[in-house]
Amino acid sequence: MCMLCIQRTKSEDLQTMYHILLDILNNEQLVQQLIRCKSYTEFIEVLHKNG
Repeated sequence: MCMLCIQRTKSEDLQTMYHILLDILNNEQLVQQLIRCKSYTEFIEVLHKNG
């Protein structure tokens, strides 16, 4: 589950976020790594390594 909080007037930010999320979801290996994370810190580290 992912919750986004983006201002209505910032549609370009929303498009950027959609592209980032699609890139993540299209990478099965990355999704599996994220699922295995045990903490928020670990989750963020995995995202940074793969982003």
